[in-house]
Amino acid sequence: MFSVLSRGLLLTAALLSLPVSAQDTVLLKMSLSPDTAFRLSQTSVNDMVMDASKAGHLPRNDENQQFPMHIQQKAEQVSRLETSAVDADGSFLVSMTIESGTSSVSVNEGFWTEQPGLSDYLGQAMMEARILSNGEMQFISVGGQPVPPEMEAMMASLFEQFTGTGMLDDVEVALGQTVPVRLPMTVPVAELGNMEIEIIMYYTLNSIENGLGNFGIGMDMQMSMEIQESLVTVTAKGDGRMVYDIAGEYTPYSDIDMTMNFNIPVEKGGVTMALNSHTVVEMAPLMPVEN
Repeated sequence: MFSVLSRGLLLTAALLSLPVSAQDTVLLKMSLSPDTAFRLSQTSVNDMVMDASKAGHLPRNDENQQFPMHIQQKAEQVSRLETSAVDADGSFLVSMTIESGTSSVSVNEGFWTEQPGLSDYLGQAMMEARILSNGEMQFISVGGQPVPPEMEAMMASLFEQFTGTGMLDDVEVALGQTVPVRLPMTVPVAELGNMEIEIIMYYTLNSIENGLGNFGIGMDMQMSMEIQESLVTVTAKGDGRMVYDIAGEYTPYSDIDMTMNFNIPVEKGGVTMALNSHTVVEMAPLMPVEN
């Protein structure tokens, strides 16, 4: 009787321990894999107040233009992210194309008017790159145009931020743990020099439910650029959440609320801008994801 009871208790304890140990951590594997296709849907709502009332020589399109100016913008975009089979050298292609997009803007609570979307500037072929056998991304073209070598690192960083890939590959996160990811970038701006950007993302694993890791995310950003001996600065903070599909190894949902403050010195004053934005990105596989 004691032996049977002991075996029963041990079996019960073992069964109870299995889900607990399996759900204490999440191994994030967010690099791109060959032979996959995803649809990315992004929506964003931006609310910005620009004040140039103290800028004495700021060019104006309208003599009656009043400051501060309240600008609201809404945008939606649907893109397709695809990867090819692996080539003989161990690399594979990755491409992103824009399937649809809308954008509209309102100034000072006026009528909403349509704006050109990203596809109007880049065309449907947003990006093409190659993932090398060592995991590095080599950009081929953006908007159908070749990418200059000096822009490749910046483009790779922007791509990783947009899709969530690469930054958190093979990173194990325990419940309650916060993992910081630092993203420094130098962005060349034609005829003006370099824009220095420092972004730190924070990922905190809050819970694991139904095969999904639920993360809280935070962001700090500093950006600066010297223009005509004046230092333009941008600071930003954000927080939101990210859902990670453990079996599928992708992020079906993420959102972030962000505040940004711009300071642009000009002659006899300056221009300040305060931006509040809310962005949602949803990602869905277009074919079964094999592990």
